Amino acid sequence: MFLFDNWYVAALSSEVSGGAPLARMICGKPVVLFRTPDNRVAALEDRCMHRGMPLSAGKLCAEGRALQCPYHGLEFDASGACINAPGQATIPRAMRVLTYPVHEQADLVWLWPGDPALADPADIPALGHGDDPQWQMFGEAYFEFKAPWGMILDNLMDLSHIAYVHVAAINGDPEAHYNARMGVSTDEDAKCVHVKRALPNCNPPPQYTAGYAFKGRIDRWQEFEGSASGVNAWSGGTDAGTGAFEGSREGGVQLRHFTGLTPATEGSCHYFFHGVRNFALGDEQVAAKLKAGLVATLREDQHILEAQYARLLETGSRPLVSLAADVGGLQMRRLINRLLDAEAARRPAAQAIPVASANIDAMLALGLAKQ
Repeated sequence: MFLFDNWYVAALSSEVSGGAPLARMICGKPVVLFRTPDNRVAALEDRCMHRGMPLSAGKLCAEGRALQCPYHGLEFDASGACINAPGQATIPRAMRVLTYPVHEQADLVWLWPGDPALADPADIPALGHGDDPQWQMFGEAYFEFKAPWGMILDNLMDLSHIAYVHVAAINGDPEAHYNARMGVSTDEDAKCVHVKRALPNCNPPPQYTAGYAFKGRIDRWQEFEGSASGVNAWSGGTDAGTGAFEGSREGGVQLRHFTGLTPATEGSCHYFFHGVRNFALGDEQVAAKLKAGLVATLREDQHILEAQYARLLETGSRPLVSLAADVGGLQMRRLINRLLDAEAARRPAAQAIPVASANIDAMLALGLAKQ
């Protein structure tokens, strides 16, 4: 089941060039992205209107203004219009490819797969650091997980798993993770769920000590804002007892990162990561260590989630039991269900977008069932 009326990350800006088209499946819809000569990103349905050939298998033409179908050479521009049909003087009026609203912001390309009339770029989640020069990129990454969107949201809204999954780079102190003080709240107007975790007087993880010399133990925080588009995060640590939990966070380590989660199919998800730091600025060795730790951490999540999903597919009729640490994910499920209900109410039955059927236990496993 997909939420269509929502902004999703379609690509890292660096992935979309004027040299070749980029194919992505988004909410079960085939999409092709390309960059026009004026540096705008275009998003078309990846399907030629003549015989259904994937346009992403073709090439850019008309000086980069259009995509050429590799089957019969038809050319479609950024508006979806066919601007050339070889051997035919008159182009049928209906020879037009679907287009999707797209917006580039903060090194990410966002796409709206639902009703175009509702696509407002002001609703795109703002990255917490903005354009502040005191924050520098430490890593961006793209992965495709063979696990559903809702399940990955569950994973990001519950970081108690760090104690067991991410031992090498970001753990630091297993006991502090499963005993963390946690608060959860829901902002209906902003369509997001906030999770705050406090890890007092704990050992710093290698990710932090790679670029900062702490005096000893630290007070560590992890704060998240989850939405249907992904998760904005602010994490860090300062020397223990220096007021981190009261808002005094000067010195030490701070990281801000956004994880964009975009449903590909019912059982797969695009995973985009964009992270910045405010320490060891200009130190490329620290940046390289952080990037290596990031990639390793995401691979660990990928291994766990794909194994989990494969087993759930085999045992879908068996119930699952929640724990206290699941409260953030459960609130996120409820919020998404409200968004799904609102979207369904906006569409007459004849226009409803069909979704794959699933039993209630499977939906619970994917993080999309009603609670």
